[in-house]
Amino acid sequence: MSYCRQCGKELEASARFCPACGTSVEAISAPTTLESSQSIPILASASAAEKAKSAKIIAGVLNAALVVLAFMPWVNVNLYIWGDSYSIPALLDMANTVREWGSPFGSVSGDIDGAVAGLSAVILVVLAAWLAVVVLLARDAYRYFTNKSGFGSAGSTAMCVLSALFLLVVFSFDQLNNSSSGVPSGMISATLWVWCAVALSITAFIYSEVKEKEIDWNALVDPS
Repeated sequence: MSYCRQCGKELEASARFCPACGTSVEAISAPTTLESSQSIPILASASAAEKAKSAKIIAGVLNAALVVLAFMPWVNVNLYIWGDSYSIPALLDMANTVREWGSPFGSVSGDIDGAVAGLSAVILVVLAAWLAVVVLLARDAYRYFTNKSGFGSAGSTAMCVLSALFLLVVFSFDQLNNSSSGVPSGMISATLWVWCAVALSITAFIYSEVKEKEIDWNALVDPS
C-alpha cells in the first residue's frame, strides 16, 4: 500500500492521481527516482577520491624514505691505516682528509694532490646531481601529502639513475685504482644504503606508474 506524499492519503495500487488532492502519483515519485540515480555517481566519486588519497599517502612515504636514504653513507673508504663511511655531501670532507693524510709523504703528496683535485671535481658533479634529485623527491612527496592531482615519478626515476650510476662509478674507480697501482680492490666500495636506494626507487616508480593507470581520474570529477 502506498500513500500520497503531498497530503498523506492512502492510494490504490492502480491510482494515477490522489483522490484527495488530485496530485499526479507519477509526479510525486519521479523526484525519488532521480535522487536515487544521482547518488550512484556521487558515491563512486567519493570512493575514488578516498582510494586516490590512500595511494598518495603511500607514495609520499616512499618518496620521503628516499630523501632519508639520500643522506645515508653511500661509500666506504678503506686505506688500511685509515677508513670511514661517507654520504655524498661528506665526500668533499673525505677528499680533504686524504690530502691531509698524504701531505707528510713529501714528493708523493704532489701526486696525491693531483688525484684529489680530480676526485674533487667528480664529487662536485655528483653533489650537484644529488641535490637536484633530493629536490625532485621532496617536491613529489609534498605533492602526494597535499593531495595534488596525479602521480609523479620524476623523483624516484632520478634517484634510481643516480644510485645506479654511483654504483658504477665506485666500481669503476676501484677497479681503475687496482689496475694502475696494484692495490687490492676494496679500497672504495658502495654501502648497503645505495642498494636500498636502488630497490626503493624502483618500487616507488612502479607503484606510482601502476596507481596512475589504476585510478580513474574522471571518477573524481564532481558530477554536479
